[in-house]
Amino acid sequence: METGDLVKLNITQDKVPGALTAVKYVMALEKQFGGDVGLVVEAPGDYIVVRFPTGLKMIEKKFLEIINESR
Repeated sequence: METGDLVKLNITQDKVPGALTAVKYVMALEKQFGGDVGLVVEAPGDYIVVRFPTGLKMIEKKFLEIINESR
């Protein structure tokens, strides 16, 4: 993923560790950004800064799916 890519959440059960805290975190992400498309603002490593219509959020790369690449 690079700056300018359009992304959306793509959370599957195999990507979420079994810990209760992780499950609650993922549920909160789905509730807040579930159907929204976001724009990658910064991609420094395993965590990506994404601008959604409701604000900025840093999300782990494995929870995102590229919809439209900027290149």
